[in-house]
This record gives sequence, structure tokens and C-alpha cells, in this order.
Amino acid sequence: MAAPSDSPGLSLPAAAPRRWPLPRTLRGKGVLAMAAALVYALGAAVYLTSLRGGLQEDVATLDRLHTYERMLAKAEVAVSSASLEVQEATFAPLLAEMSPTRAIALTVEGAQRAVEGLVDHNAAAERSLRAIVRAKTALEAQPVRSTWIELRDVLRRVQEEVAIERDRAALERQAVTERYQARFGDVTRISYLLLLIGVAAFGALVVGGFSRMTRDRASSWSMSSPMRSSPARTRCR
Repeated sequence: MAAPSDSPGLSLPAAAPRRWPLPRTLRGKGVLAMAAALVYALGAAVYLTSLRGGLQEDVATLDRLHTYERMLAKAEVAVSSASLEVQEATFAPLLAEMSPTRAIALTVEGAQRAVEGLVDHNAAAERSLRAIVRAKTALEAQPVRSTWIELRDVLRRVQEEVAIERDRAALERQAVTERYQARFGDVTRISYLLLLIGVAAFGALVVGGFSRMTRDRASSWSMSSPMRSSPARTRCR
């Protein structure tokens, strides 16, 4: 016995998708509107917080660059002073064949410490530091005019490198400042835009709710008016 075949004309209709019932009372609509406003406010706060993260990074970068520029300025002054001291000693007839005096040694050590402080911010300063230490050690081991000249040339070269690095840091700081100002302007405009959108949306919900409530009251009043007038007409008859 053959199994009964399904008839295409007897197919069951597809089930309708389930919909969440919307509140019909004024209190329910008010709760729904407040929930929507709260979700919007939280989303806007999260978005603005992500934008402010970039601003905080720029502020931290600017602080680091300001500190680095101050250290570069101090290093440039220290190396320049040491270079002048060594330059004078190089052409002095008595000092050229003598070990560095205490004043010159302290000046060179100050320049060495100033350059050493730059290593944490710029690894390339390690090369300049080694060059100063090597020239200083050679002068202390053999205080002749050639070693004085070598130390002088090293200090001059380090001074030029520090000046170039200072200019580069200033350009980087200017670029970061411009980026910060652009980001700050974007965040300000977006904040005002989100505020206006939120106020407009919430205002539209409030106006729509009151308009719907007014229409419902008017329709209910019009429906109840014939019922109220019918007993009066009956009594008159």
C-alpha cells in the first residue's frame, strides 16, 4: 500500500515571526523612552571615551617630548661648554702637553652625564657617549695635542648631533600638537552633534507620545458622547 503523498494545496502556512508587544499605557511608553535614552547615552559615552583615548595619548607624548627637549637643551649647553674649554686648552702652550685640569675634567664629565641622560630617550646617544668616553680616556692616558684635538672634535660632533636631534624633537612636538588640536576639535564637534541628536530624538518621542495620548483621549471621548446622549433622548420621548 503506497504512502499518501503530500498535496501542495494542503501545505500549512508559515508561522508568522514573533513580535515583541509594545507598551500601550503612558507609563510603559515613558519607561521605554527612558530606556532608549539611557542606551543612547551609554553608547555615546563609550564612543566619546574611545575618542578621548587618542587625546590622552597625545598629551602623554607632548609631556615626553617637552622633557626630552629640556634634556637636549641642557646637553647642548654642557657639550658646548666642554668643547670651548677643550678648544682653549688645545692651543694653550702649557696645557696642551699636560693632563686636563680639574675644571676641564669636571666640564667634560658634565657633558658626559648630560649625553648619558639622553640614552633613555634616544638609543643613538649611546654612540655619542662612547665616543666621548673613548676620547677622554685617550687624553688621560696620553695628554698630547693630538688627543686634545681628538676630544675637541668629538665634542663638536656630539654638539651638532644634539642640535639636530633637538630640531627633530621640536618638529615632532609641533606635529603632535597639531594632531591634538585636530582631534580635540573633532571630539568637540562630535560631542555637540551627539547631544543635538539625543535631544532631538528624545523630544520627538515626547511629542509623539503626547500627540498619541491626545488622539486616544479625543477618540475615546467621541465614542462615549453618543452613549451619554442616548438616555437623554429616551427620556424626552
